[in-house]
Amino acid sequence: MEPQPRFAILISVLPIIFHLFRGSRNCSSLKMHLEIPDENRYIGRKPDIQNPTKKQERKEVLDLPGRWDIVKNVRQKGKKVAAVFPIHYPRELLQAHGIHPVEIFGPPGWPTQTADRHFQSYTCAIVRRGFSFLHEKVLSHVDLVVVPHSCDALQGMASVLMDFTENGKPVLTFYLPRSRRKEDEAFLVNELRRFFQALTPISGRIPEEAELKKAIRLNQHVFGILEKLWEEHVLTGWSNLEFFRLLRAREYLPAEDFLRYADTAPSHFRRIRPKGRILLSGIVPEPMDLLHLLDELGLLVVADDLACSSRRVYRNSDLVSDAFPCLAQCLMAGPPDPTRGDPIKQRFFHLVKLAQKHRAGGILFFLPKFCEPELFDIPLLTKMLQDEGLATLVLESELESSLSQQMVTRLEAFAELVADRTEHLLKFKETPA
Repeated sequence: MEPQPRFAILISVLPIIFHLFRGSRNCSSLKMHLEIPDENRYIGRKPDIQNPTKKQERKEVLDLPGRWDIVKNVRQKGKKVAAVFPIHYPRELLQAHGIHPVEIFGPPGWPTQTADRHFQSYTCAIVRRGFSFLHEKVLSHVDLVVVPHSCDALQGMASVLMDFTENGKPVLTFYLPRSRRKEDEAFLVNELRRFFQALTPISGRIPEEAELKKAIRLNQHVFGILEKLWEEHVLTGWSNLEFFRLLRAREYLPAEDFLRYADTAPSHFRRIRPKGRILLSGIVPEPMDLLHLLDELGLLVVADDLACSSRRVYRNSDLVSDAFPCLAQCLMAGPPDPTRGDPIKQRFFHLVKLAQKHRAGGILFFLPKFCEPELFDIPLLTKMLQDEGLATLVLESELESSLSQQMVTRLEAFAELVADRTEHLLKFKETPA
């Protein structure tokens, strides 16, 4: 066979060179986040990186302590700590007992070898990474583990923790009803009482009614602050990354500390120049590189439907009834959630209402792979939203430590589409009747 001419060989490799160049260009803006180990960011230790780049040297606007810092601080004060898995649980009962909850959503990139001995490879990454992280890093530093029955995978993990592993720590489950009828509320009151009684041997005390109501009022105050933060974020256009770092700090900060940061931190947030407005839906935005990329693309998250965030804003104006019915009404008052068995139509109306209120041009669904409650809804829900004129993008992640280049490319295309639709919506809004 005759050798090919040099010119023909050059032409054949040009497309490869072009794609490699384009990929490196797209990833350059994420370099700071891709090189920082997510374990360090998650548990609060400072990254140990040799020869940091210029972007890595950029000081974080919000200097928050990590989960690990809070765990050590709380234990040094003589208090007990609970490791809590997603999603819905009675934070107020733990607080009344003097137990501090620290939530576990991963962390991204954590090896799953420990969990792989107990769970199939198609089990949700939150369970596999969280189970491994719990056994390898967390158990020796907490006093109990709380596993809400958010899905079958988490219920299975609770069974494994209680029956098939020797962890030496109490494992408490919490069952939220899958509907919102009066019968479900009565069931939830009994479940709250059971959970409260199970905490007594661990805390060594029985809180008074006044302590329970104080915890309920404190969290209702936090919910009000969260709503005000969202309003200001939409008006001001804060960095998505910095804003969500603050929101997610509630997963592990004591309520008083969170309120202090919420009062002082926003004045230092960077602002982005929004080209488009979106809603963000799913379980948890991990890795947080996602939010940095949204900043870079000019997509402002104007509302969220995340399990780690706004789905857990339980507003209740009735704070005069008995503590347990009052807390049950709070938990039943959250927005539609597939992990609670809410109908797709309710989610559709909720998302459309949010999009119309904030003039969002699209919805990004960022989901854990194999998350059955979420994925069961997605085909019909996205079709209904698209028929309503909203752009949708569904991305599935296994809580990797970084975004894949495929995700970056799809988000870039989505940003262009959303920018066009947002511009149309804003012009339509400004047009006089």
